[in-house]
Amino acid sequence: MKTKFLNISFRTFSFLAEKTGGWRIFVQPKLWLGAMLLGVIGINSCSKAKVDEPMCYDPVPEVTCYIMPAPNTADADANSTNE
Repeated sequence: MKTKFLNISFRTFSFLAEKTGGWRIFVQPKLWLGAMLLGVIGINSCSKAKVDEPMCYDPVPEVTCYIMPAPNTADADANSTNE
């Protein structure tokens, strides 16, 4: 319903802009309507995506663990007393 209204409005303003030689009062709404029309069509096409099909690939997050040795506290205490 929205797309039909926007399409008819767009065509009307496009016709008026062409006939008047590009009056700003007809050109600006034509551009806005065209942008809205593209947005509505894009939203409608995304919402009609197939949901019934299961995903073939479930992404599993990859975790990398590194084992780090504990710092030697004896070396740290020796360095702090020398300074």
